Amino acid sequence: MAAELEACRKMINSQEQLLGDSAPLAARETARATAEAHRANALQSQLRQVTEQHAHERTLASGLQDKVTAIEAQLRETLASHEQELMTLGDKHATSEKQLRSRLATALGGHSYMEKALERARVQADTALDTFEKRLDEERTKFKSQLSAAQLARAEAEARMKEATRESGSIKLTLTSQESLQTTARNAILDAERADERMREMHEKMLEAEKLAKDTEEVAAAKIAAIRAGSASEGHAMTHQVAERERQVKEEREKRRVVEDELSALRNQMRYVEKADAERTLRLQAKLENAEHEAQAQAHYKGKLDDLQQRYRRLEDDLAATKADLSDVKASKARLEAGWSPEELPGNRAAIPYQAGVTTQMAPETRQARAELTRIDGERRRLEHANMELERRVASLQQSCIELQEGKGRVEMDFKRLQREKEDGVARAYASVDDMRREMEIKVRDSELAAIAKANTVKLESSEATEEGEERCRQLEGSLAAAKQQLDRARAQSEQCAAHEVIKVMNALGELRCPICTKLYADPHSLQTCFHTFCKACVVPALIEYESPKCPLCQMTARRTDLMANAAMKAVVTRAASISQSYSSQTVSAN
Repeated sequence: MAAELEACRKMINSQEQLLGDSAPLAARETARATAEAHRANALQSQLRQVTEQHAHERTLASGLQDKVTAIEAQLRETLASHEQELMTLGDKHATSEKQLRSRLATALGGHSYMEKALERARVQADTALDTFEKRLDEERTKFKSQLSAAQLARAEAEARMKEATRESGSIKLTLTSQESLQTTARNAILDAERADERMREMHEKMLEAEKLAKDTEEVAAAKIAAIRAGSASEGHAMTHQVAERERQVKEEREKRRVVEDELSALRNQMRYVEKADAERTLRLQAKLENAEHEAQAQAHYKGKLDDLQQRYRRLEDDLAATKADLSDVKASKARLEAGWSPEELPGNRAAIPYQAGVTTQMAPETRQARAELTRIDGERRRLEHANMELERRVASLQQSCIELQEGKGRVEMDFKRLQREKEDGVARAYASVDDMRREMEIKVRDSELAAIAKANTVKLESSEATEEGEERCRQLEGSLAAAKQQLDRARAQSEQCAAHEVIKVMNALGELRCPICTKLYADPHSLQTCFHTFCKACVVPALIEYESPKCPLCQMTARRTDLMANAAMKAVVTRAASISQSYSSQTVSAN
């Protein structure tokens, strides 16, 4: 196109030079007509090219507008989806944090309850030991009082024997007085001898009683020492258990701190993701604003293109008018050639004024056409530059779209990674809570078994000591019968107190009664969400009654699949029932 314009310019210059040299009229007219025709053709071709370029640019502008609209809609959908995902993730995070806090609070409450129950059991065991020592001291005091009474009876018998001896001496001295006195003396002597024999027998029995009392005191001292050693070892064991509990509490606090650190890390990651999303949103808004500015620039370019089209139409009108003038000139030329003589046509000086007038008339039109061509060329170059700028911006927008897609992929990957980390943290928290629950159940079961074993040991030792005491006490006579009865009553009372203490300890440790029916657990089942225990026959209707099942005590939402059998609680309830039944049977037999 530039070559054609340059050819047109050269042709116009050559024609002007021909006109300036006062060429023959026909040649100049022909050259001018040819130049005008070439110029008209060049302008038409340029107009077609500009029109095609304008149509192409308009197509590009409409395509770019559609792309910008699609990108804007996609960005808005992406932002909406990200905001919805962030809100959902925040709700899930808040729910999981609330559940973890409630479970940790429940576990800590159960741990403190177990510590209080163990403290109460230890206090009750110390109280029972003090009561047993007091009763043993009372029995020892009673036995000593009975021994002192026997010694007083022996002293009275010896005094009577001495008195009888004195009376027999006086009777021997006064034999001459009365025979009846002799008989009385003989009878008194016989009575004294029998009393002496009885006193010797009583003395032997008292020696045996003293030996038995010493043996009983030795056995009681050994038992007291064993009980004290057991209480000391139990105290050491309780101290060790308390230290172990404190260590476990520290571990639980450390686990809780780890869980809280993980939750804070999740919160920081959420804040980082929200900040990154906000930055991406700002960048997207800036890109959207740039796209809007580019759309406004395209509208401005479109207006300029419309102006160019109007100018092109005016140029076409001018070209049509020029062609009409050219046709008129050709017609006038033909008429002149037909009317002029041959000698007047070539080189005729009379025609020079007409030619000069024509040249003077055509020069402004030529300059105007040249200026218009120059302006059209500049406008074309500017439009080409604008088109290149638009293409560059379209490429930049496409690159921005690719970056946004990559950013979206990274955000989705970060979201999935955060979700996996959150699920792993929740799973670890659940596992730690389950481990703590299992450890507490094992410790409760061990403490219950230790209490039962201790009660059985005390009962067995007391029964063995009682049997030995009964076997030896059967050798005693009337003076030791009361002691035997008192010992039996003390044994029954100690067994009763021991059974009561065991039942109290077990009730304090295990909460053996259902909170719904207030009876001993029948087939106990526990909810895994809040760890509350109920009878199966009591809790199943309560769960079926509502559409969304809840715990009857704490109203925490639960599922039917969370209800599981509590074998440890069932074993504890069975043992407590057997102990209570044995105690009832012993009470009935004693009555």
